Amino acid sequence: MYRKDVRRELALSDLVVAKLDADSAELLKLINQPAETISLNKIVKGIKQFRKEYQGKLALQIMFTEQNLHAACGIARLAKAIHLDEVQINTPTRSSLVKPLSRAAIREIKRHFRGMKVISLYDDAKRKKVFPLSSKKTMLRRGKVLL
Repeated sequence: MYRKDVRRELALSDLVVAKLDADSAELLKLINQPAETISLNKIVKGIKQFRKEYQGKLALQIMFTEQNLHAACGIARLAKAIHLDEVQINTPTRSSLVKPLSRAAIREIKRHFRGMKVISLYDDAKRKKVFPLSSKKTMLRRGKVLL
């Protein structure tokens, strides 16, 4: 979002969900392994600039794991400075080497985002059961070969 052409294209949407999982350059590198030209500063400045220009709904999605659990306060501080419409707090739920955080851990994380509209996968709302359109194609994308 630090690029003007990207912001211009995104502005055509009714809802834009940005992603941010870190509050420091070191944590960003550890978790997201960004390209050399991408920095936390660029990401945050880009989202802030987009917020100034964009009239639609802007949400921030954050994936919390044990690796960035300690950064919840810092990430919340960044989120508040952006003036988002919604914050989506997630933890891995599908098969992964990374274990999901507990309900209690997510509840504790949400405390840092007080005053903001926050949703999480552990909220009480009924979730729809979702099935892939093509199980075979899904497995192929995940690098698993079906016989």
